[in-house]
Amino acid sequence: MRLLMTAKSKLNRTLLILFPRPNLGWKIIDLFSQNRFRTVAVFDKETTRKDFVSMFDDTVGIITTVRRQTFESEFWQNLSRQTMNEMLAAPVIIYCAGQDFMKINVKGAGEEWKIDHKSDQQKRLTFIDQLMNRFKSKSLRLWFNLASGTSGKESEGEVYCNTRYGMIGFNKIFDLNPKFANIKMVNICLTYFHHQLKNEPMKNCAYCAAEHFPDALKFIRDETGLGEYLLQESEKLIDPA
Repeated sequence: MRLLMTAKSKLNRTLLILFPRPNLGWKIIDLFSQNRFRTVAVFDKETTRKDFVSMFDDTVGIITTVRRQTFESEFWQNLSRQTMNEMLAAPVIIYCAGQDFMKINVKGAGEEWKIDHKSDQQKRLTFIDQLMNRFKSKSLRLWFNLASGTSGKESEGEVYCNTRYGMIGFNKIFDLNPKFANIKMVNICLTYFHHQLKNEPMKNCAYCAAEHFPDALKFIRDETGLGEYLLQESEKLIDPA
């Protein structure tokens, strides 16, 4: 028993959550922390980070909070070595993307892609670009995209989603680069759950992430259930037994 506990204690139980927002993002951090995960949370705004810290001020040592800075080089230079190592080796990554995929813009093709760093609209994606370029570990990672879709209709009446092309492009970045072959990506549409909660029918476009949801996701009705799903999948990755 002691040997088993020692082995389990060495498992890397680290969550890296990018740009968490009040309510869902904070619930996810709290849930993972209650289940023995170390968490590094990268915030987009200092005011949001301070609001979070004021609510979770008893979690020092369990949750580390940092803020994305205007100049990305300063962020990495000012980061402690311990926090940087935790971020770069985290087996579970949750990207609270919101509508970021609507803004994605890259240069090049195939493995030579680059985020357009000059675009003010995609500073968060620029940060993620630099984060991925620093990944070294070849171990399996689980990456969740929590995105919002904005839909409409073509003149012919076909439903479309403004998020779909950016999300497809983001996934292709991972598919085409062997460096990221160890990353399993799961796309989750929060708009789908918004409609589910209200029992409203939702007309999906042909590329809707919800169309590819595992059965377990299709029966979730609230944020708590979604958080528990993320935790369960993360536990399976870290400790398959």
